[in-house]
Amino acid sequence: MTGTRRLWTRFAKYPGLTIIDSQSGDFRRASAKEVMEAFIKKYGRNFDIVYAHNDDMALGALQALEEAGIQPGKDVWWSRLTGRRRRCRRWRTGR
Repeated sequence: MTGTRRLWTRFAKYPGLTIIDSQSGDFRRASAKEVMEAFIKKYGRNFDIVYAHNDDMALGALQALEEAGIQPGKDVWWSRLTGRRRRCRRWRTGR
């Protein structure tokens, strides 16, 4: 089972969650940032969770969130499937 199918299967166990959109960031930071910017433009702040498949996409999305004045970890919960905790921790803390 692919990571995406596994994710949708897990989300299906929580009927209170609604997936409002999904788009590929092509596993690249710049692409993911553009996708997140488009989501913010389309949905404003009307979402609670951002999910990415790897560090680069997570970091691109986090950058777009912060530039829009949305605080990851406070205003929106975020996660990624694979990656290095240390890298994302550094991004969140500015270190």
